[in-house]
Amino acid sequence: MESEVPAESIHYFIAADVGGTNARFRVVKRSTQDSTYRKVVLEKSFQASEFESIDDIFMNLLGSINARISICTLAIAGPKDGRKVQVTNIPKWGWIDAEELKQKFGFEKFFLLNDFEANGYGATFVDIEKSEDCIVINEGVQVPGGNKFIIGPGTGLGCAIIIYNKAEGDYNVHPGEGGHTEYPIVDEVDLRLKNFAIDYLKRVDNVEIDRVSVERLTAGPALPLIYEFFKLEHPELEVVLEAKSKKGEVSGKEILSKALNEKDPLCVMVLEQFIKHLAILTGDIALITLAYGGIYLCGGVAVALKNYLRSEECKFKQIMTKKGRFSERVANMPVYLLTHEPGLDGAEQYGLQALINNYEE
Repeated sequence: MESEVPAESIHYFIAADVGGTNARFRVVKRSTQDSTYRKVVLEKSFQASEFESIDDIFMNLLGSINARISICTLAIAGPKDGRKVQVTNIPKWGWIDAEELKQKFGFEKFFLLNDFEANGYGATFVDIEKSEDCIVINEGVQVPGGNKFIIGPGTGLGCAIIIYNKAEGDYNVHPGEGGHTEYPIVDEVDLRLKNFAIDYLKRVDNVEIDRVSVERLTAGPALPLIYEFFKLEHPELEVVLEAKSKKGEVSGKEILSKALNEKDPLCVMVLEQFIKHLAILTGDIALITLAYGGIYLCGGVAVALKNYLRSEECKFKQIMTKKGRFSERVANMPVYLLTHEPGLDGAEQYGLQALINNYEE
């Protein structure tokens, strides 16, 4: 009951998760004395590109409420430079300046988060046993207070490490760039695929590279590339998909559909290659971080594969845990798939921690 929570401990704040397509905002009331107290005042989703600036979205949102906002936490999919950030896919917005927004709308504090930083805080928000938005991929043995990390293949391949802060009694998230580590070569197929990717990216995307990162071959845009590679590798197989895009590619969505629903041999090869290297990277980060607190998968591609990842035919767990003398340790690390977009929950969770612990901007 609200009456049981001291009024002076209750604060309004805004949590937002802004990507290239959608901008999701939530106005919520939380208490600095009771972390279980939570009341959502308003939640709205906007088509981000329809607005000339993020200021216009804030004006639309704030016109619906009458309250002083203590904290605004904004998670953005784009490069951050101090107190400024750009939304990668909305160039007309230019640089978003946190200090300018704070002053313009009268917020007491304004925080900017990397999108995977917010996803990491969103993972800490999930009740594993009760949430309908969480699927267990590997049971493992979760260690309370153990390190965690989150990894998500979508348009790119993001990741973040989640470490328990004993002083605060909560988790802190540290974003990383694991997707830009070297693509691992474990067999001759991988080597041929790597060389093919260098040529393909130059020819199709006009991108010249002298190395291949794991993101190039383990994110959504990689699926058409891998499909073209296996077409050349296996000319004896029937080609059931036709290119429809301007670049002459089939879509990743079509490839996954044919692999999962029709078991098309060529598309199944693409899926297995994709899963192989997602599993290798996940296992490597698991060892680097000793993620006994849990490993979280998210992102559009992972969610599209939710049933496959739990199936007997999927080799994700076997490959992820194939780490020699440390195989048993990795096998004991729980793996969860978040089937919702955790960024908005993460922005809210960070806002609450910032409020309770009086974080500096």
